[in-house]
Amino acid sequence: MNTLKQHIKTNSYERFYLLYGNEAYLKRFYKNKLKAGILGDSDEMNFTYAEGKDIDCNEMIHI
Repeated sequence: MNTLKQHIKTNSYERFYLLYGNEAYLKRFYKNKLKAGILGDSDEMNFTYAEGKDIDCNEMIHI
């Protein structure tokens, strides 16, 4: 969690983030923080959001 907070604070992002856990609020909060920090007001970057047990990890890696 500290690494994620540092990435958001410094606007230094990775290509892929996996947000998981029992706290739906925290997952939603950090998803929105990442989305705002990475995309801003721009629509020039692709954003893919996936949720659920049926996600194919290999497919996500190749997006």
